[in-house]
Amino acid sequence: MGPILPFLPVYGKQLGVSPLIMGSITAVLPILFLIAKPAFGFVVDYFHSQRKLIFILLLAVTSGCYILMYFLPVLPGLMPHHFQHVSCASLLPCEQHTVMASSNSTKATTCHWTCQNNFSTQLSFYPAEKVADISPNSTCLLNINNASYCQENIYCDIVTCDAFEDNNHYLYTSVTFWGFVLLMSLGNIGFNVSNCISDAICFDLPLMSSSRTILKDVYALLKLKPIIIFLCFATLAGIFDSFMIYFLFWYLEDLAAATGYMSEIKLIEGLTVAAETLGGEIIFFSLSGKILKKFGYGYTFTFCFVCYALRLALISLAPTPWWVLPIEFLMQGPTYALCYTTIVAYASAVSPPGTSATVQGIVAGMDDGFGKFFLRRFAVGSLIGGILYKKLGGALTLRILSVLAAFSALMYFILHTLYLKHVTPDTRSNVEWRKPDDAQKHCATAEA
Repeated sequence: MGPILPFLPVYGKQLGVSPLIMGSITAVLPILFLIAKPAFGFVVDYFHSQRKLIFILLLAVTSGCYILMYFLPVLPGLMPHHFQHVSCASLLPCEQHTVMASSNSTKATTCHWTCQNNFSTQLSFYPAEKVADISPNSTCLLNINNASYCQENIYCDIVTCDAFEDNNHYLYTSVTFWGFVLLMSLGNIGFNVSNCISDAICFDLPLMSSSRTILKDVYALLKLKPIIIFLCFATLAGIFDSFMIYFLFWYLEDLAAATGYMSEIKLIEGLTVAAETLGGEIIFFSLSGKILKKFGYGYTFTFCFVCYALRLALISLAPTPWWVLPIEFLMQGPTYALCYTTIVAYASAVSPPGTSATVQGIVAGMDDGFGKFFLRRFAVGSLIGGILYKKLGGALTLRILSVLAAFSALMYFILHTLYLKHVTPDTRSNVEWRKPDDAQKHCATAEA
């Protein structure tokens, strides 16, 4: 999922989807996660002997959805346009252009110029024979004040223009858009469900007995105050993780456009994924077990919130997209990787034997489901994400979330010190654990 998940919003942006619509789509998904995860968790616990088959089928459906995205039809005139060796020095302001001023079929967009001095400016196109072209006859400058470099007769090597802004109705009624929404939704649901089921399968090695009263055991667990408090803070963790997943690359592209790095943005995004996974995640997923054993769930969870606050604040202060690389390399591990491990390990520790997949589904549903759901409610109050980003800008949104993360760290530290560490149950303390070799011998004996 590394080269797929973070680029899905960027792919939607290139289709012409607005931040408002993209946020609305990603606001609905967590509600589906919240339903699907516990449901599939119950199925996996109920059909205990078939969990491998269910897991593999989920992976197949997930992969199939993302592969089918490749075959979505291209919408002419909506995808970004690329031009080479062009100049804007001969372009007139739109109010002075005879054809453009009298035409009702013009299309406006923002173009990013890669020259001696990189810059961005807004242009209006009058496509001749439905083909966009940067020329004095078919293009004009929407805002001459933002195009000072156009006064120089400099030919730019690469010019990339965003999707046209006035094709929203055509886009949102197209098969391409709804195919993208459907495939992204099914793929993300399949990935998130299979992810939490794989956690349950890992924690159930070596082998554990199944439960005949799954719902009763889980219901009794969810009535405990420490569990409810932990789920609430898992929701907050989902808020911060959601913003990083769905809006980090969106913010990087906006930052690149503002600082003249659009020609390098895809390289930066790819290196960011590599820094997050190969750097932060691999290191901290490997160390997370030792960290949890040394400091416990409570203090580790508090540390994760502190790191989220620092990470969000640092990204908001980055002067160029390149500065985000070292930030993500250093902070992805102690935020996402360590926080994720803490949540699933805690869920395993408190879940009654035979109910692990169901409890993992509930906890993951709160993290990936309610967390991302409430992010949208926090932003607009009506499940439409991206308005906070649109109204206040990416940098200010990051700083607001940073303050919320710091406050969450303080509150959880106080609750854990005064209450949680004294009353949190450990339902597996009396379970006799076997070594993986013993489990393998047990399976071989059973098959024989």
